[in-house]
Amino acid sequence: MSMQDAVVAISKSWRLFYLLALSAGVVIYAYWASNRAG
Repeated sequence: MSMQDAVVAISKSWRLFYLLALSAGVVIYAYWASNRAG
């Protein structure tokens, strides 16, 4: 897969990647915050 193919694939499904990144960030932040609160 070339870089251009990857860019096209991401631009076609950027919403899915965005939702995955956002949900992963929220989960990681919540987990880190609860651990930090200890």
